[in-house]
This record gives sequence, structure tokens and C-alpha cells, in this order.
Amino acid sequence: MTEVRRLRLESARDLLVGTALPIKEIARRCGLGTVQSFSRLFARHQGQAPAAFRRARQG
Repeated sequence: MTEVRRLRLESARDLLVGTALPIKEIARRCGLGTVQSFSRLFARHQGQAPAAFRRARQG
């Protein structure tokens, strides 16, 4: 994984946990393309979809 992609995914993780922004907006802000491509990439590297990641970390 490139350094830029790693940093984008790290930012996405932070936004998923720290904000209530829609996943579409998080993908846009992090420069990760469409929701579909973002979700695929995120799941590949995190082991779960963005929405599942967010739900698992909400208290």
C-alpha cells in the first residue's frame, strides 16, 4: 500500500469514529473516490466495511 493511501485510510478511520459524517462524505474528504471503491478498499485493509467499523466502535 502506498503511503498516500495509508494516510487516506487512517483519516477515514478517524472520521468514521470521531464524526457522524455520512460515509459518502468521508470518502470524498479523504480523496478515496466513490463510496463503492472506498468501501472495497477499506474492507480489504480493515477486515470490515466502513459502516461495520463505525458501529463496532460506537459506545
